[in-house]
Amino acid sequence: MKQKQSIYNPILWVLFGFALISAVHAIIETLIYGYFHYGLSDGFIDIHFRYYIPAFSLVTTFIFSIITMLILKKKITTLKIETSKLPWLTFVSLIIIASIAKPLVQIWSDNKVMSLYDDLSKTEYLSRLNLVNIFNTIEYSSIGSLWLLFLLLVVYFLYLNRRSKI
Repeated sequence: MKQKQSIYNPILWVLFGFALISAVHAIIETLIYGYFHYGLSDGFIDIHFRYYIPAFSLVTTFIFSIITMLILKKKITTLKIETSKLPWLTFVSLIIIASIAKPLVQIWSDNKVMSLYDDLSKTEYLSRLNLVNIFNTIEYSSIGSLWLLFLLLVVYFLYLNRRSKI
């Protein structure tokens, strides 16, 4: 029985890492959509969305990467993956955040954009925007933030791994 636990425990920790990255990315994506709607309510024009959304997602990703690194570094100092028990409550919470956040945010976002068309002053404003390009910018920013988050965490843990061997 001990052998099975030692074989499957590292796999569960890898899945925990996947859930962690997915949950952090879901939070970042929620903030990106929130910023998009802030821009709509503040009267941003196309060029603002084209440059501010990627810049916002880049800064947000760096901030959340640093927060994640600090939390993980504090937790990882005494952790031995082969024998440590997985924090199931945290694992389930991360899975719930990762799986529910994006669909809820997209439903909320779509409803919010559709409700803007009910206001005649906003309808004229929205007709001047190229919403397809704006949503493409949001999608590309989201994908870029996911990969940036992943790369920053990989580089950080490679650095910690190298430093621990010295």
